[in-house]
Amino acid sequence: MTYINTKIKDYTIVREISTSGGQGAVYYATNSLGAGAAIKILHKNLTTNESFRKHFKKEAVITASIGHDHIVRALDFYEDGETVAIIMEYLEGQDLQSYMEQQGESRVVPIPLAMKWYAQILPAFAHAHQKGLVHRDVKPSNFFLTTSGNVKILDFGIAKILESAELNGDVAGSPSVMSQAGTAYYKSKEHVLRPASVNHLTDVYALGLMFYIITTGKEPFDSEQITDDILNKELPPVDGYPPRLMQVLLRATAKDRDNRYRDCLSFLHALETAVANPDENVEEYDDLKENIKPPQESTRQQNTTTPPPPVPPPPVGPRYGVYSSAAVAFAAFVGGGFGAGYFLSQNSKRLEGGRNSVAYLMGCIVVVFTAYMFLVRDFDETDVWMVFVLIQVMTAIIAFVLVESGQKKRIEEHLRMGGTFEPLSGMIGLLITFAIINMTVIFFGVAMIYYT
Repeated sequence: MTYINTKIKDYTIVREISTSGGQGAVYYATNSLGAGAAIKILHKNLTTNESFRKHFKKEAVITASIGHDHIVRALDFYEDGETVAIIMEYLEGQDLQSYMEQQGESRVVPIPLAMKWYAQILPAFAHAHQKGLVHRDVKPSNFFLTTSGNVKILDFGIAKILESAELNGDVAGSPSVMSQAGTAYYKSKEHVLRPASVNHLTDVYALGLMFYIITTGKEPFDSEQITDDILNKELPPVDGYPPRLMQVLLRATAKDRDNRYRDCLSFLHALETAVANPDENVEEYDDLKENIKPPQESTRQQNTTTPPPPVPPPPVGPRYGVYSSAAVAFAAFVGGGFGAGYFLSQNSKRLEGGRNSVAYLMGCIVVVFTAYMFLVRDFDETDVWMVFVLIQVMTAIIAFVLVESGQKKRIEEHLRMGGTFEPLSGMIGLLITFAIINMTVIFFGVAMIYYT
């Protein structure tokens, strides 16, 4: 469908500027005074769901409130029965991807020029992060180089809207639509494994990766095995590349996000320090220490003694690892589920009359909870399913020991008095109960961890 000559609010669409993949297209439009604007009209696949439309409008209002010179301004929002559009300031120039393609086969941006851009980009990202906004789709085509030499960031918040819609099932998009919710090549490890856990450190990672690519002309990951490389492969060294700058980029793109720079301003400081002093010790600027400022030039000239090596910061544990309150609650629930499964079974009710079931169940939960606290402190978030299985097996053993030690005499006495013991029916009831409890645990427990 063409929108040429279509009127949206006070603007008349004149021509198409570019397409945005599955998102839709961007058009140039003018109002009655001749002022130009860029209008992004979203694809119909993304606008047919009412829930998505409401969510998009809310996020568009938030995005419009960012207010930074290096983030493209959203001027207005429009929707009708078939169309959802954002009216934005019109920019003259080209995006960074187009600029790179014009550089020939090398596609290398000089480090000083890249630093000029990042001196504008990183403070803009920091400003948006302070407002709770994460871009999620950092890539060269989302940075616009204006004819005045400045950089503007495009599509702030669009990826979050698309990703939320995908996770909630609001749109039944094609792969081309959903691929816009964070371009795969620039996704971080946590973005791949747990999209809902993305925070500002995901942007730090992608910005570090983009700096590496535009200043080396090399793409470090194999597109044929992109997921495996994102999860496991570090940036490879490049001959002749400043080693101190390389260390800064390695830290910015660390697989564990808690090992990255704490924010975009810390990342910028480290970049500036590495570029300004490329021949000094390759030890990085430690942004975890408080009140650190770059040394004054006069002080550096006067002090000719070799400074002591810096003390490395204490290791920081995984913020969203298995060892978290949500995961502990999940583990205790699983353990308690196994205990409850046995004591709700047919034989337990017949032999105990329910009198000791609560005591056994609480004991089981306490044991599992305690064991979990001491055994999995160093587990990584990717080991959650192994922990799940271990807890299941351990709790089953605990339940068996409790039954053998606590009910053996009662079973014998029950049989002597003419009672019956039905292991098959009891086992069937036990398995059915386990299945129900575990389906509940998997649905609610995993959801709790995933969205925490």
